Amino acid sequence: MAKNRGSSMSLESFVSTMAPLIDMEKEAELSMSLTTGTSRNIETAQKRGTTILNLKCVDVQIGLMGRDFLEFQSKKGDVL
Repeated sequence: MAKNRGSSMSLESFVSTMAPLIDMEKEAELSMSLTTGTSRNIETAQKRGTTILNLKCVDVQIGLMGRDFLEFQSKKGDVL
């Protein structure tokens, strides 16, 4: 049976590696959102699956690296 000899990464190393990647992802998502948001209406966005209407926030928790984790629920009682 082979042993896993992967090196462990310190928390500081993990954060310093992941933080720039998360920032890059955030910027890409914001850019895409601004670009596509100006060229379509709400109904089209909902049909494409990029927008979900009639939601309410039911819970907020702290996630990875201090990010907020929001839980949504349909205002109409539909299963998401």
